[in-house]
Amino acid sequence: MSKGRKSFTLIEVITAVMIISIVITALLQMRGNSAHMYLKLKDKIAINQYISFFISNPDYGFEDDSVDIYDLLENFVIEDDLRRELKNMKATIEYEKLKELGMNTGIDTDTDTDVEIDVDLEEMLEIGKTKFKIDNSSNVFLRLKVK
Repeated sequence: MSKGRKSFTLIEVITAVMIISIVITALLQMRGNSAHMYLKLKDKIAINQYISFFISNPDYGFEDDSVDIYDLLENFVIEDDLRRELKNMKATIEYEKLKELGMNTGIDTDTDTDVEIDVDLEEMLEIGKTKFKIDNSSNVFLRLKVK
């Protein structure tokens, strides 16, 4: 009688290799997705930072305009490297007036109709939508302006 050796069959080895390759493929795909999401998030954080410069600058935002990001940074203390990086970046600002409200009218919350208020102010409120675009990224936000 010949002595049999204990070993894996060819089918078992092929099955193990297939399972390992499927696991490795799934891991590589997850890594690729997370890298893509990281880059998208990095771009969103940058545009939100530029928007914070924009919002805090009262000279911009209520008209259609094209502006250098560098001009928005006049009142900020930032690092010179970032200032140099932003020197050649351009942003487009699109403004759309949505509604204009008089300060002497109000809304009756029970009936949703306009009612007169005794205060006589000549100032008006303007509600508008500003779209801030840099390259392929953009953000839209509402602005309130007292005229």
